[in-house]
Amino acid sequence: MPEAYVLIICELGFEDQTVNDLNELAGAYDTIAKINAESTESLTRTIALQIKNLSKIQSTLTLTVNEDIEVR
Repeated sequence: MPEAYVLIICELGFEDQTVNDLNELAGAYDTIAKINAESTESLTRTIALQIKNLSKIQSTLTLTVNEDIEVR
């Protein structure tokens, strides 16, 4: 299942409102949202069309989780 951590920069003073908006959408911890999706395409749509369009969000940075990397 694809996952991503989305780092969010919002307007000063609107952090709580942003967290509340994210809680309604996808569950959040402070200003980092862990998003689960059935596919990479669904994950991309959720971030691009829903999260980035929330009121007062100025920008986001998405870090995808890659479980296929093996460190030796």
